[in-house]
Amino acid sequence: MNGIIYENHFKGEYAVENGDASLLITSTSCYRVKEEILGLVEHLPAEGGREFFVAALEQLGIEKCASIFDRLLELGVLRRKQGRTLRGFVRGLLLPNFRLIPAALQQKFFEFLRLAPSPGWPDRNFGKVTLLAAAGVLIGLAGSYTGIYPQLAKLSSGEPATLQLLALVLLGSVVHELGHSYAAAAAGIGFRPIGFSVYLFMPVFYANVSGMERLTLREKAAIDMGGFFAQSAYLLSLLALWVFTRSLLFLAAVKWMSLIMVFNMNPFLRTDCYWLYKDFRKNFPDNRAADWFHRLYLAAFFCFSLYLFRYLYYQAGYVWSLLAAAWARPALLFSQGYKIILGAYVIMMFFMGGVRRLQETRQEWLELKRRQV
Repeated sequence: MNGIIYENHFKGEYAVENGDASLLITSTSCYRVKEEILGLVEHLPAEGGREFFVAALEQLGIEKCASIFDRLLELGVLRRKQGRTLRGFVRGLLLPNFRLIPAALQQKFFEFLRLAPSPGWPDRNFGKVTLLAAAGVLIGLAGSYTGIYPQLAKLSSGEPATLQLLALVLLGSVVHELGHSYAAAAAGIGFRPIGFSVYLFMPVFYANVSGMERLTLREKAAIDMGGFFAQSAYLLSLLALWVFTRSLLFLAAVKWMSLIMVFNMNPFLRTDCYWLYKDFRKNFPDNRAADWFHRLYLAAFFCFSLYLFRYLYYQAGYVWSLLAAAWARPALLFSQGYKIILGAYVIMMFFMGGVRRLQETRQEWLELKRRQV
């Protein structure tokens, strides 16, 4: 075992008290740990060999340090440090994932503004959250599926600069995730780090809200809708700016944010409405009516998957035709090459995501059949 380097990968991570233990929150997970473990995480070094960690434990006045070290490895508090591999490098290119806004920074920000959530906030404000989220959903539907945008655009002035519009849309996406994080903190499970990754083929911001198992259904729903709540407030602010300035920039930002909000309403993808449905479903595990409704959901998801794979089939044909044309005329790679690469990437990501969801759906269907028997 000489030469093996271990890492204290929880060191420096955000933690919040929760009942008789603490929640240790990373970018992708949440761990419930005792105060003793949390203390060791804070005081042990970030990485080193076995002897280095055992010596550090001895300096803390702990007995049976070798056994404690083995126990920390068993619990996953310490782990063997992995070197960089080609597989990891490729995965990082295809599925980038990095943290943007740490949870501790969010807590300091809201405390500075004196807007830190108080205990019981979801229960006291659930109705307000629901109404504001519904307002944003209605704005999103109106902006995406009615002819109101062209009419309002005629009353506007100027042309939105691409970078300014992109900045407003990205800010709205961050605000959306801040809504999830704030609702999680209000439910007592702490602020959540906001990261950036790729979902299917779309670059997305996300907030890790794992560790909701002990919350009430109302608290879970408030966290699920927290993004809609914050995004609705943001949309209303953009509309107010448009009313005062008549700038097409703010109206265009409302349109794009509306499209994103409608996308998040799709319960067949891993979006906010999907997780909201999942939490409601888990709250009625042995309800016959809920079981029948879930069968309808699974059937609808299967039909949606057929539509998705049909779309992939036609897209694959388009990409193949471009590739064949480029093979015959290599000069096309300079003008059409990006379409081939982007199209192949979109098809691959959609296919991988669709297959995983179909596997999950099959397991859920078999579980329903087993319960029926």
